[in-house]
Amino acid sequence: MIKEKIKQEKAVTLTAIIITVIVLVIIAGVSLALFGGENGILSKAKAGVSEYKMQSLIEKIELKIGSISLEKNGEVNLEDLINLKDTDNEITNAYMNGDNALLILNDEYQCEINPKLEIVSITNYQKEEKNRLLKSKKSLYFDDFSRE
Repeated sequence: MIKEKIKQEKAVTLTAIIITVIVLVIIAGVSLALFGGENGILSKAKAGVSEYKMQSLIEKIELKIGSISLEKNGEVNLEDLINLKDTDNEITNAYMNGDNALLILNDEYQCEINPKLEIVSITNYQKEEKNRLLKSKKSLYFDDFSRE
């Protein structure tokens, strides 16, 4: 009788451990899906940071345009924006691209502005040297594969 009671207590304890492990595995699976999935917390946080940077850049550029507009009594043109590269540390390069002006901000972003002083696009900027090196590396890889 005492032996049966001890066996029943051990069985209940073993069952409780198995159920606990199963519950923990389920919770871990759900947590991983919430954090690492395509719509997970980490990917949403990265998207939020990217959106914040873009909105911050838009605001900075609009403030620069507004500042020039105040100085020149509302008569601002694209040349005035291009000339900012000489006085503004954030603008590392600026030039005309057809009818639009391109501003390179901190060697990281490229901003295109039309003659109406509206922001057309903001994209990641890579220096031509980086692009040239990447292309040459790719061609080396493709040459290696084509030799086989």
